[in-house]
Amino acid sequence: MNFVLDNSVAMRWLLGGNAAEITYASRVLDAFERAAAVVPTLWFLEVANVIVKTEIKLVVTAAQSQQFISTLGH
Repeated sequence: MNFVLDNSVAMRWLLGGNAAEITYASRVLDAFERAAAVVPTLWFLEVANVIVKTEIKLVVTAAQSQQFISTLGH
């Protein structure tokens, strides 16, 4: 069964969050072993927007962002 991957969940993989958010995001990541994710067309723009904003705020580096984007592509 496929599922729709929300950007807010994917961003937890990059940015962390509170314990409940991280646990949920980890479970979603584990679900890739049994199912495929689909994303809305705008999802890629949402990801890019969050990454740019977090780089500007110095929350993540450009290198971290590039590694994350590469990981998403696999």
